[in-house]
Amino acid sequence: MSLFKSLKNEPEQKVYEQQFLKLHGFIDQKQRTIVYNDFNMENPSCLFCTDVAAWGLDFPNVDYIIMYDISPTYKQYIHRAGWAARAEKLGVCINLLYPEEKDYI
Repeated sequence: MSLFKSLKNEPEQKVYEQQFLKLHGFIDQKQRTIVYNDFNMENPSCLFCTDVAAWGLDFPNVDYIIMYDISPTYKQYIHRAGWAARAEKLGVCINLLYPEEKDYI
């Protein structure tokens, strides 16, 4: 079972003063906008998202990107990783790979 299938129907949660949000294609546009605004205003927060957030959204204060599903092209990878370290800030991108994905390195 994928992470997003298991989180799809779970409510948003706050753990240790950390807001956990999710953004995926199974929620309507109104809810996506609410999640987007909450993530940009809540500090600290953690956003789990699918490719629905890959293009056209601006997340100005991202410190870490953790990718567990590597982008199929280098342009998409650079775009996703670029959410961290924007506007001359430092940021970190961590990639979780399966052994069969070693050729991505």
